[in-house]
Amino acid sequence: DLNGRTFINKDEVPAGDLRQRLSELFATRTKKEVFLKADAGVPYGQVVRAMADIKGAGIERLGMVTEPPQQ
Repeated sequence: DLNGRTFINKDEVPAGDLRQRLSELFATRTKKEVFLKADAGVPYGQVVRAMADIKGAGIERLGMVTEPPQQ
């Protein structure tokens, strides 16, 4: 989010724990798919780090959730 926090669903994940938490959550799942949603104002570098952690956790499919532009 805009405050630099990361969540899995509605549960906040401490800084630096995303990869480990995802590895644990998906250890026994056959479908390894995550959808990433970031506030529009989040710095691109933070989003890229989250993406790297997701892929590093063994997630095979990473989708991006977007919202249509406000008119």
